[in-house]
Amino acid sequence: MKPQKPLTNVSVCIVLLLVFTSLLLAYPLGAPKSSSELSATLQCPGGFPPPCSPPPPITRPTPRKHPQPARTSPQRTETPAKPSSTPKDSPAKPSSTPAISPSDTVRDQCSSEAKEDVYASFVRYRLTDQAKAYNDALNYLRCPAIQVSSDEQQIIDYLKKWSSAYEAGLRKNRFMQLLYNEKNYPEAYTLGREILTKDPDNLTVLVHLGVNGYRVLNNPSLTAQALDYARRALQQIVLGSSLDNWQPLGNREAARAYLNYTIGTAILKTDPNTALKHLLKSVEVETPLRKSPVTYLLIAGGYETGDYAKQSEDYKRLYGGKNETPESILALAKINKIIDRMIDSYARAVALAGNDAKFATAKTDWSESLTKWYKFRHNDSDAGLTEFIAGILSKPLPSSP
Repeated sequence: MKPQKPLTNVSVCIVLLLVFTSLLLAYPLGAPKSSSELSATLQCPGGFPPPCSPPPPITRPTPRKHPQPARTSPQRTETPAKPSSTPKDSPAKPSSTPAISPSDTVRDQCSSEAKEDVYASFVRYRLTDQAKAYNDALNYLRCPAIQVSSDEQQIIDYLKKWSSAYEAGLRKNRFMQLLYNEKNYPEAYTLGREILTKDPDNLTVLVHLGVNGYRVLNNPSLTAQALDYARRALQQIVLGSSLDNWQPLGNREAARAYLNYTIGTAILKTDPNTALKHLLKSVEVETPLRKSPVTYLLIAGGYETGDYAKQSEDYKRLYGGKNETPESILALAKINKIIDRMIDSYARAVALAGNDAKFATAKTDWSESLTKWYKFRHNDSDAGLTEFIAGILSKPLPSSP
């Protein structure tokens, strides 16, 4: 006979969870332990870690002094008597201090001596005060690069590369702060998108946007981006790419778990079978996802709306109202295996919810669905269900049939 699907709230829960997953889950991806973890990590030109070796200052055979107007100390003198009258045809007295134009100021700041001083300051502070060194680099680069020597061109090229690396470090720091400290996901995605526009394969940005993607699935404008970033990051990792620093995720495998979770959650409604594979992979390693009841509710939903729904329809179409045959017996056995995995997942969700107040209402619905499926597989009896729930977390999660 065709297995009758008992009434369950799982379909409703799936829709609600796509909206409230980020609220129900504890924030497992915590902020870095200290601000030092977010300090600008610069690379020297060529990809070498600091300290970099900047080009040496330009040495000149003889020091040159920029000509300055002669200065005289003011002297106290008697004010001459004011003439009683001024001839009308007397010429105007020229100003003793000529006006300084902006171009004169730029030329003075860009004189050889001034640029040497700025570069010396950059070299002095580039390791101890990078913000000061960055400002020095900008001041140097503002000067027109006209008829410069080969030594000066070497300095200019170096400062451009160093400044670009520093700016990239600032963007990365701000990106991580938005994600993990401020949890401002829309702004983090905006900044991440800007970084990826210039560097599409930036694995650091792809990973951190991807692992946090499940948190923005209730924002339609970000859902497609989150799924895309998670898939691209996971593909790079599977092909062997890695990060020098996986914090605050912990390690490579934790990142893979969260990337799979984002993908599975994002496509659960449209492709439950593929989503189920990703969700099962998300609990293969020890992360907070393994301790979340929401994860197992989504796994139950993947089974129910995927394989169970299809095989139930096939059974009804092929064997409904007909005598039992070896083929119908085998088909029913396959369906029952799926139901057993649904029961397992529901039981894990109920057990992990425990007495947590934020899951109190949802747990009632999950328990109701679990009871109906359990009774369906046990001749309409719930005998042993309490013991089954109590021991479920000590058992390995069954694989997909």
